Amino acid sequence: MKFPIYASAGIFLTLASFGSASTAAVAASHGLTAGPPKFYVETGVSQHAPFKRQNVVRATATGAITGTIRCPWSKSVEEDVAAADNQRFFISCIRIAAGPKPVVTGTRIFRFRVTASGRTTGYSLVPGGVFKGDASGLAASANGAVLAVAVGVTAPGPAETIVINAKTGARAIWRGGVMPGGAIFEGGKPSLTADGKELAVFGRAHCPKGSAPGTCKSPGEEMRVVSPALAGGKLASGRLVFKQSQLTKPSNGFINGAFINSDGTTVTAPIVFGAFTRSFVEVLSVSVATGKPLRTEFKLNTGNGFFYRFVGADPSG
Repeated sequence: MKFPIYASAGIFLTLASFGSASTAAVAASHGLTAGPPKFYVETGVSQHAPFKRQNVVRATATGAITGTIRCPWSKSVEEDVAAADNQRFFISCIRIAAGPKPVVTGTRIFRFRVTASGRTTGYSLVPGGVFKGDASGLAASANGAVLAVAVGVTAPGPAETIVINAKTGARAIWRGGVMPGGAIFEGGKPSLTADGKELAVFGRAHCPKGSAPGTCKSPGEEMRVVSPALAGGKLASGRLVFKQSQLTKPSNGFINGAFINSDGTTVTAPIVFGAFTRSFVEVLSVSVATGKPLRTEFKLNTGNGFFYRFVGADPSG
């Protein structure tokens, strides 16, 4: 059974009981308006046919399926979807080589639209949206002009965040880098402000292997913001938004992702506390200026555990 739940306007949280299929929902946007949008895009695995992908558009009011999502690239499957404004979406499609350890051999990013009747149309390849390996964690600016993807997260070696000018195909590369104190920042999940000028990356900082005791302190999970997004450079040089200890004690739980909202003043962060006797998940709104929680958007307490899948937001945020 699947449980898409609104945390606030435009934000979806998806939970499922153990043993059930789960889905990831990204809201369709009708401009930067308040309240839930008319349609949302749902990607995941069907609960009626295990391991069968179900990528659809649903009506927010009724949950009825109004359209389907497809990958225009032959022999590829959907990996991620990101929403821009005015019912514009981007989809990353991957090809997987079969074998004992399946390997992603290529990624292509397409744009498409959701019509006023909830159907999909206008699929086209994004300039600069072709990758040889796995490009995951797709993010889009609200104006649809800038995209960001994480490259190399599932492969050996350091990960990169690639920012793409969706009109010209020009790319900028952001790498982790060493922070003051000696810790290395490794990027993970990217997000963008509405105009695409600021790039926020949620990742993890760690000490180099072989560091002498007391010479480096690892802050753990954190988010950094860099600008201009299309410049490229070192993520470690960016402004710190928050570190893990500001939102939860590492011994109690972990942050399962974070993304900057369109206006660049707040961040949405899901927190997971995994103790079986007192487990919960909550979605926090965090100040970019101070790194401190502003309010709890959603919280679910459960005594018997749950399977956490996904949090996402559209540009109405």
